[in-house]
Amino acid sequence: MTVIVGIEHRGRVWIGGDSAGTDESGSQHNMLEPRKVFRVGDVLMGCAGSLRMAQVLAHGLKLPARDAPKSDESYLAIDFIAAVRELLQTAGCLCRQESGQDHLDGTLLIAYRGKLYTVDSDCNVNRNRKHFDAVGCGGRYARGALAVMTEPDPAKRVLAALRATCSLKSACRPPFVVLCDPPVGRRSRQKAAR
Repeated sequence: MTVIVGIEHRGRVWIGGDSAGTDESGSQHNMLEPRKVFRVGDVLMGCAGSLRMAQVLAHGLKLPARDAPKSDESYLAIDFIAAVRELLQTAGCLCRQESGQDHLDGTLLIAYRGKLYTVDSDCNVNRNRKHFDAVGCGGRYARGALAVMTEPDPAKRVLAALRATCSLKSACRPPFVVLCDPPVGRRSRQKAAR
């Protein structure tokens, strides 16, 4: 099970996630690889849902070229999503709904050019006006923690929301991985045991 947390702050985005995984029997175990938060080119992603989907995106996604006059939202909603859907369809990672439409087997938080976006299972790309969001089974706990938090440092806010979620949702567990986009020098990744 999963919690992925993202915060947009002053032209940067921090995305963090837990490391819990569930096997076919529903038993929980910690996992370090594959990570749920990873970078593909200029896009930072956090993946809630299928671990196979995260693996395929982390290791197989080729970002499409961007036409200069296109807006960030247009690039993500059209070009980026088309590449994601094509790759996941080829890898057998799309879910067929009763309506006959294929959906992602999960939800993504993505950071692109200093902005945070949520990609729903129907591939709708959204921005939250509050400049933070959380997805996965622990998402509502993390969103609640972020809504009342006064910590000014965004990386610390992400970690605090992950810790709060893990204290309330046993299916989410440390260690946590937090990445920043654009990267802050060589210290773009922070890990915390608890």
